[in-house]
Amino acid sequence: METIVQEIVQEIVNKIKQYDNLHSVKAEDTVNWADKLGEVLAQRPGEDKENQLTKTQIRKFLDAVIRIKNLHKDNVDYRAQAMLIKPKLAYIVGKTKKSKRIKGETIIINPVGPLMEVLEPCINRIYNKEDFERFADFVEAIVAYHKYYGGKD
Repeated sequence: METIVQEIVQEIVNKIKQYDNLHSVKAEDTVNWADKLGEVLAQRPGEDKENQLTKTQIRKFLDAVIRIKNLHKDNVDYRAQAMLIKPKLAYIVGKTKKSKRIKGETIIINPVGPLMEVLEPCINRIYNKEDFERFADFVEAIVAYHKYYGGKD
């Protein structure tokens, strides 16, 4: 049922792409998106537990986001900081990618891939502190809902 995950991811991405920046997105919308995404990432239908996203897999990324959010300097270039966390997310995606042989076919399994698909357009819409704060709140909400819905530690 990976199509359910892809449908939800695509729905969220399409909504994100309607905005030029993140601070224009209502907090209520980001919470709703985080709820949907956290649930499907925690309970990926048809997936073995070993192929599901864990909090540990995104911890370094989340830590980088929180570190930037907690900067209290006037001259922080939030766009540059956001662009620099893209490679961290790409590294996590690459590190968690697995292949599995099913009925003679090699299938690529990536528990972090759907998260990256949603977060990348968000990162591309970060231009200032307000955008970054909305992004950080969104990431923290995804992790919270992931845990709420039984996501692995």
